Amino acid sequence: MDEQQADVNQAALENTPQPVEAPANDTMMKIDGVKPSSGPTLRERLAATFGPARERLGPAFGRARGWLSTGNWIYVLITLLVIAALILPPISLPSRLGWVGFERVNAANAYSHPDGLLIGLDASGGNRPALAGTAGDVQGSIRINVTSVPRQIFIEGSAGDDLVAARDAIPPILELKSPYYQIESRSHDGELVRLEVAIPNEAEPWTTLDLYTWTGEAWEWVGGELDWSKEALVAYVADIPTSLAVMQTSPVVPAIETVTTASLPAGPAAQHLTHILIPGLFLGTDGILLGSAPAAAEGAPATLLLIRNWQEGQSASLAPTSDVLTDPDIQAAHIAIILDAATRARTAGIAIDYQGIAADQMDAFTAFVSALAGALHAQNMRLEVFLPTPAQLGDGAWDTAGYNWTALGFAADAVLMRLPDDPAAYVSRGAVESLLHWATAQVNRYKLRAVVSSLSVDSSPAGIEYVSLESALAPFGQVHMPADADPEPGDEVTFTLAGQVTSIQQDSAAATYAITYQDEGQAMHTTWLGTPSFLARKLDWALAYHLNGVVIENVLDDGNMAGIEEAIAGYRAAASLPQPTELNVIWTVAGPATAEQTVTLTQPDFSWTVPSTPGTYTVAVAIAGVNHGSVALNVANSNPTPTPTPSPTPAPQAEVEVEAGCLRASFVSDVTVPDGTHFDKGEAFTKTWRVRNSGTCDWPEGTVLVLNYSDFGGPETTTVGAVAVGETVDISIDLTAPDSNGNFDALWNLKVDGAEIPGGALTAVIQAGEIPSGPAVNVPTTIVPV
Repeated sequence: MDEQQADVNQAALENTPQPVEAPANDTMMKIDGVKPSSGPTLRERLAATFGPARERLGPAFGRARGWLSTGNWIYVLITLLVIAALILPPISLPSRLGWVGFERVNAANAYSHPDGLLIGLDASGGNRPALAGTAGDVQGSIRINVTSVPRQIFIEGSAGDDLVAARDAIPPILELKSPYYQIESRSHDGELVRLEVAIPNEAEPWTTLDLYTWTGEAWEWVGGELDWSKEALVAYVADIPTSLAVMQTSPVVPAIETVTTASLPAGPAAQHLTHILIPGLFLGTDGILLGSAPAAAEGAPATLLLIRNWQEGQSASLAPTSDVLTDPDIQAAHIAIILDAATRARTAGIAIDYQGIAADQMDAFTAFVSALAGALHAQNMRLEVFLPTPAQLGDGAWDTAGYNWTALGFAADAVLMRLPDDPAAYVSRGAVESLLHWATAQVNRYKLRAVVSSLSVDSSPAGIEYVSLESALAPFGQVHMPADADPEPGDEVTFTLAGQVTSIQQDSAAATYAITYQDEGQAMHTTWLGTPSFLARKLDWALAYHLNGVVIENVLDDGNMAGIEEAIAGYRAAASLPQPTELNVIWTVAGPATAEQTVTLTQPDFSWTVPSTPGTYTVAVAIAGVNHGSVALNVANSNPTPTPTPSPTPAPQAEVEVEAGCLRASFVSDVTVPDGTHFDKGEAFTKTWRVRNSGTCDWPEGTVLVLNYSDFGGPETTTVGAVAVGETVDISIDLTAPDSNGNFDALWNLKVDGAEIPGGALTAVIQAGEIPSGPAVNVPTTIVPV
């Protein structure tokens, strides 16, 4: 043993406790009452046990003692303190690394927080096309740690200064409804994550709930589709938010747009417009723009140029569109041309309506829209994007073709979403509600605008078409009375409309009238009239889901029904029309005695009691201000004044036939200038009637058309000539519209030797110049027989 080892051993021995001497009275300790026997002491036994180990480790203990004695112990202490700081809060390194306090989530196991948050991995991606690329079997896993701050504590500001800032930053249009969930995640490699949050109590209506996250600077929309069966909001995200909360959205003052070629729109509805979209520019080859559009007008609503890759009556230009999406140089040139057009027109921005984007072009189209939005935003201009109505596939899935709704919603300032054309889609839980339910989970509702039309809708096997009110009512035909009517005072005559209508029903779901008719090709049509309440019903859905606004196409067209501006005003004030629009049929009788009667559209016939005053009467009808013709009939004197007996000179044959009642005429149609035709003041025109000889004897050669009265002149007499029984004749006269504004009519009668042919009254009813609003004078509203 060397000297160093000896020194260590000696030091160890010096530090060994010495035995305690026994008491002087030699009394020994007893264990269980037995006096121990003599033998090795405790000290001796310990020394024997640990001595060999002490001899082996002695040198190491010596070196350690020497190293610590030099002051190096301070480094050990610092190391221990650093480790403790990393392990203990607030750093909590094991927790941050997901070693402690985190739950593992994979394809088989989801994380469920007792306050109503479930987090799982889902390869399906729900219905969000933005995440479709992550589809497939989930292979990875993530670690999740969630803490929940109760709603009341969050609102009171008792959850810490950081969350007070979050509370104060909640926009006025949002209201916190759930706990505030703080989410930490580890080992997340981009797997698609399903977030499912239980709907809190007192959060009705559920359709206006969204998920939001606090970024530390602002609240950002996450979305969340409503799952009725689970009573939860479900969102699919590629990046897990650091926080989550359920917000109740509020309605906002909506944007109201329309598409119009008028840079300064006019009309009753124009006062409610906030934006107008000016069409006229179309995508051409190599990214150029074809066509022209006017510049924004002083005093007009905010104006955007509408650029399309299609023209009216033509399909989309797919080849030029593909070039823009695939060729970087063409795309850059196209964006530059668009930006230049917007700048030159002094508009607030651009709206694009690019149709026919295929599924394999989704990423390219998204990239193009994002680049265009960036270029416009750099010039303080906005971008709005039209999206076609997606097709519902079932099980809540939708086919969006090449349009990535979520990504486009983040890039654009507004997404213009076309609602279905079929009015049957507007019933509760119908196609419109399903679409809005899905769309508000893909795009922030405060960026969504619903696209609808204010015109009437005609549905047939050929498809759906928007038509004017006049076209929608045309199947009602013209006023008609029985061919054999030869009324006398006190008789009751029933007038109808001779058209193609087979049924008229009030559609409560669409808040309008559904009219069915058969066209000349035997195809069945259903037309829903464009009533103000029908438009209001469409706008009600946008209001119910708190959308950013609407685009009302055709709202400035002439074919709209009066009163649609009231529906728009109600929507803007968040107040729907109180009652569905009631359409009435107005019959008027003009002549020696006048009359007017209003009946319902579903029961449009008119019964008239012939007055005692003799003369010629004109019966006219109109529906919603649209004229549907008139007929004239003569009422004979029931008590004729006795006349002297004529000399026994034979009467002319024609006069005898008239008295015998064998002559009769029936109006067939207006060959030209149907009643209600509009002319410029002083404009010349030719009026032609087609009339049938419906009597039992031929009309003689002396048959003429004689003027009874006229607001715009005309020949006193026009030769008609002989017409055989059952044959028709076209009778034409040249006329000139008056030099004043208004509605005008005239009446002629067929006569033979001064005697009128029964049923031979012919009318002409025209409009001239500028027509004042309101019902036409002497032109009653129209009705149709069922």
